[in-house]
Amino acid sequence: MKANMKKIFSAAMCMLLVLATLAGCGSTANQTESTSTAAVEQTTAQTTVAEKPIVELSMMQFDISVDDVEGMKNDRIKKFIEEKFRIKLKIVNPGDTATYHEKLNLYLSSGEAPDIIDDGLEPNFTTNAQKEELLYDMGAAVARNPELYPVLNKLFADPMYKLTNQFKFGDSEKTFAIWSISQLVNPWAGGVVYNGKIVKELGLKLPTTVDEYVAMLREIKAKKPDVIPLGMRVDKGNLIGLLSPLFFRTYGVDILELTHDGKGSFTDTSTSDAAKQQWKLLQTLYKEGIIDKQVITNDTVAVVREKFINGKYATFVSNGPGYHGLAVGDLYNELIKVNPSAKIGVDIMADEAPLKGPAGVANLRLPIADVAATNTVIYGNSKYPDRALELLNYMLSNEGQDLKWFGIEGVHYTKNSDGTKKINRDEFFKDAQVYLPGETTRFEWTPFSDLTGQCYYQFESYPTIAEAANNTRNLIMESYLPAGEIGEYCNKVGIPFEDAVDLMPLYEFLSTGAMSDEQKAIKAKVEDLKKKYYAAFLVGQKDVDKEWVNFVTEVKAAGCDDYAKAFTEAVAKNKAIYDKFVK
Repeated sequence: MKANMKKIFSAAMCMLLVLATLAGCGSTANQTESTSTAAVEQTTAQTTVAEKPIVELSMMQFDISVDDVEGMKNDRIKKFIEEKFRIKLKIVNPGDTATYHEKLNLYLSSGEAPDIIDDGLEPNFTTNAQKEELLYDMGAAVARNPELYPVLNKLFADPMYKLTNQFKFGDSEKTFAIWSISQLVNPWAGGVVYNGKIVKELGLKLPTTVDEYVAMLREIKAKKPDVIPLGMRVDKGNLIGLLSPLFFRTYGVDILELTHDGKGSFTDTSTSDAAKQQWKLLQTLYKEGIIDKQVITNDTVAVVREKFINGKYATFVSNGPGYHGLAVGDLYNELIKVNPSAKIGVDIMADEAPLKGPAGVANLRLPIADVAATNTVIYGNSKYPDRALELLNYMLSNEGQDLKWFGIEGVHYTKNSDGTKKINRDEFFKDAQVYLPGETTRFEWTPFSDLTGQCYYQFESYPTIAEAANNTRNLIMESYLPAGEIGEYCNKVGIPFEDAVDLMPLYEFLSTGAMSDEQKAIKAKVEDLKKKYYAAFLVGQKDVDKEWVNFVTEVKAAGCDDYAKAFTEAVAKNKAIYDKFVK
């Protein structure tokens, strides 16, 4: 069964230098592990039937805006978990996410970190903390009592999980973290949303190719000169990559990412003649008044959303189809506020498949699974690591996943005769409602939102992680997103994009994170240089024909080809490791 894919979590990866401040805590953690683990686990085994004492477990979770006082005080899901496991769950809310890693570092250096820790997308935290012996060895504990933690026992034995251990720790048997291994979610695609009123008024048909789309834009400009044919959010060039799926990958090139040849080699095609011709096209469209003149200064979602829903844009280039990104679902929910009679699929429409070009479709190449982006660990000095393991084991089970996504049966949902769930939306949104500051919608129960990195699948139902990820249930669509006509339309226009995704193998995806700091610095330097040129190309500050040689010279001097060569070598090396674990 083909994978259902939703959105790759797009938060920025933050870097943290923890080695210096973590030094000195390792001996205490080691002592805790060596002297107390066996006794604790023996006690756990003896009390599985008898009533356990109530203990406090603390948990630090990235990107949550609710804590024990605000939002969580009377949360029924939290109370359900506490009663089921006889714990008092203390949610540690660091407040500003920008200081999350700094505060986590302070906790670790003080020797009093929370029991359960989410690493908050920091790529080096888990490996560095493990080197400093600050983490609890979950794998060893589970191996001693596998019957107590059946889901974790299955998880830790999985080939993909062992492979991730090998990449992260250099040892497939080291199990100090629950790696986020979720299915591919939401292809980052060049989806176009259309003002249905204008499409109908001009008698237009939705395009199927990029050439047809460009012709459509020019026809709109000629017949409705007061309307901007193409709008989008580029944010001073920071989001210039939104152009790549639609206008570049359809021509066989990519303006930011490397292009693979299908045989293991990677090249930087941003300096190719094909890329040059596409920049010339975009610069021409801008000069013709087809692209929003404020495309560079549109720096918030609200700005471009307002322009579209108020009829200033005829089309809108988004980063994803269907429900995904700032696309038809989001825009429709705003449109009906100003036009309550608006109908999805009529007054607002989206591409029903990714637009095609001579060398591809409007999708980015994405990993088959999102691995080790955000990870969960247990602190080495935790007083109750067995109870933390018990809780994590449950949350990864099918029952725990149902609780996370749907809530408590009989309260937040009821089961239909066919096993599907009917959400009681009034009750559903009462508990842990706010996900991020400024938002008012709930995707899942917030405190465990990053456990396995937005785990949309039920691992217990499948033999391996890969099969679970690729045969996922649409938990997010079942639990949160609007039902009825909106849901049906968004699925209709979203699934073809998912089906067309060019999936990269796991070893290629892991190679990106495994590049040296020097190579990562080269990549960042090259991208920064490209974005400055691209923004200038787009709005005509730099003539493409006159400046192309300078662009190519500077990008190559910054090391674009060196990075491509190093990445090709890394992929070959990591494929050899991959082949040993995943057949």
